[in-house]
Amino acid sequence: MTTLVVARGQRALDAVLAVLHDDGFDAVGTTADDEALTQLEAGGVMAVIIGGGVEEASREALRQVAGAHRATVIEGALGGRDVKTYIQQEIEPRLRDASRVARMATRRVIVQELVSVDGFVAGPSGGLEFFHAVTDYSEVDEDNLSVLGEVDIILLGRETYRLFVEYWPTAEGEPVADAVNSTPKIVFSSTLDSAPWGRWEPAQVRNGSAVDHVHQLRREPGRDVMVWGSISLVQSLLEAGMVDEIQLRVVPIVLGRGRSLITEDIGKRDLVLLEAKPYASGIVSLRYAVTRS
Repeated sequence: MTTLVVARGQRALDAVLAVLHDDGFDAVGTTADDEALTQLEAGGVMAVIIGGGVEEASREALRQVAGAHRATVIEGALGGRDVKTYIQQEIEPRLRDASRVARMATRRVIVQELVSVDGFVAGPSGGLEFFHAVTDYSEVDEDNLSVLGEVDIILLGRETYRLFVEYWPTAEGEPVADAVNSTPKIVFSSTLDSAPWGRWEPAQVRNGSAVDHVHQLRREPGRDVMVWGSISLVQSLLEAGMVDEIQLRVVPIVLGRGRSLITEDIGKRDLVLLEAKPYASGIVSLRYAVTRS
C-alpha cells in the first residue's frame, strides 16, 4: 500500500517525496485536491500526509475521505525545519505505525463510545444522562455517516438494544437514522428470544459466546463490524483481542464516578492514534487502532 502526500508547492512536494523514496517508502504526491481525493477513493492508500499549507476546507475533505477508506491521516507542518530530519523523525515513525495497522484483519471490529473527560461511559447506575451535556451532535453525526458507509453489521448487548430500539426506529430529523435502522444487527443475549426493530428488519439474537461469533465474523468477507455501547460485550471482545479500532467521542463533562470501559482483566493494549478531531460542540473525536504484536 502507498502513502499519498498532499502539498501546495511543487518544490516542497518533491522534497518530501525524495526523502520518502530514499528511505524505502512507496509514496506518491499531488498539489491538487481533486487528484488527491480521486486517489483516496480508488483505495490502496494506507496514509495521507497533508502539508502545512493546505487550507482547512481541503483538509477536512481529505480527512473525511481518508477515514472512509481506512487511511491514516498525518498532518505535517515543517515550520522551517530541515525537510529530511523532519520527515525521518516525525513522519516516518507514524508511517510505520500505519503500515502495521494496514496489515491487520481486513474485516475490522470497531468499538465506538461516548465517554466523559474522566473516562466513564456510563454513570454509577448505568445511566447515560451525561450525553445531554452536548445538545448539538450534528457534526459528529455527519462524520458517522461516512463511518457507517463502511459498516455492514452492528453488534449490541441486550441493554443497549433496549435503549436503541426505543429511539432509533421512530427517530425523526436524525441524519444517521436511516443508516442505523437499515444496517443488519446482532443482539447478544441469553434472555431474549427475538429483537424486533420497529418497521425495519429485526435484529438477530445470539445467545452463545459473543467472542466465538465475532471470531467467525472476522474471518468472513465483508465490511466493518460496529459495536455501540454494550459495555460488557465490548470488554469481552477487548479481553479476547477481537477489537481492531476504538473510536471515542469525548463529551465535555466530568462525572467523578461511573462505569469504565476498560477493566484490569483487559490488560495492556498498544494503540496507534489514527485521528484526533475537535468539534464546535466541545466533543473531541479520538480514533485508535489496537495493535497486535
